[in-house]
Amino acid sequence: MPNPFYAKRIADAPLAFGARYVGTFLWTNGLAAALVLAALAARRLGRDRSIRALAAALLAAVGFVAWAGGDFMEYRLLVPAMPIGAILLARTAFSASAPLAITTFAVLAGASAARASRVPGFEPPLGVTTIAALRAHVLDPDVGWLRVGAALGDTVDHDPSVSVAVRPAGAIPFASDLTAIDMLGLNDVWIARHGTPVRYPEIRGGYRPGHAVTAPLDYLARSGVNLILAHPVVVPEAAPSPATILAKNRYFAALGFDAASARVLVVPLGNGLAVLAWYFTPSAQVDAVIARRGLRLAGPR
Repeated sequence: MPNPFYAKRIADAPLAFGARYVGTFLWTNGLAAALVLAALAARRLGRDRSIRALAAALLAAVGFVAWAGGDFMEYRLLVPAMPIGAILLARTAFSASAPLAITTFAVLAGASAARASRVPGFEPPLGVTTIAALRAHVLDPDVGWLRVGAALGDTVDHDPSVSVAVRPAGAIPFASDLTAIDMLGLNDVWIARHGTPVRYPEIRGGYRPGHAVTAPLDYLARSGVNLILAHPVVVPEAAPSPATILAKNRYFAALGFDAASARVLVVPLGNGLAVLAWYFTPSAQVDAVIARRGLRLAGPR
């Protein structure tokens, strides 16, 4: 099986989350009404094999996503089902009565307007990140992950002998050129199969797709990772007590971060901001950069 199968714990994924993921997609886009239209119109088409084939393909595509526990990004896994649904709707709409067709398309337009206007009840379920939020995570010019990766790379001279452990293991490794450990295991065979299970109490059922496991501290120690960012913590560059800040962060707390003994590197991002990194495994390269650039290193020496 592919690595994400294990990292996402698909075999243990709760059907309820996947059903909410699919159901919310159908509701917030008005597609539930479109399916009703297709079903009613299909009855009038009798034994049309093309309709049956389209319906079966759509059910299989949507059913698999629900069974697999859905996703944490806004409906990306349902994109393959959209052309099938569009063809089915177009194929059946002209066989429906005029009032039913007009009502259905009015519902579709209304749902689209409600989503665009961010009307309560038309947003993705808790645990699913919107496209706008994902864009901000990556591209925000001050605190986005590309900015964090570029600043981290610039700080350590883009030296691939320096390693970093991160949860968002795409933009940050790309922009930094550093050796990276994907703490969520999507790009790490060992973590995917042996990582520590993670529960999210704020999400019903405690499951979040793609975030089901994380790297245990002993694995990061065996890997000799130099800097642990986890989910980047961005603070004012002059913020007091960086170690205390990380100790209160859920991801560092889960790793057993000890504010009294840990060393925290303050990596400047510009505009008076910085990202905090747990300086975990000492490195001559990192030590030299700290001395040369006069970087702030909080904690015991």
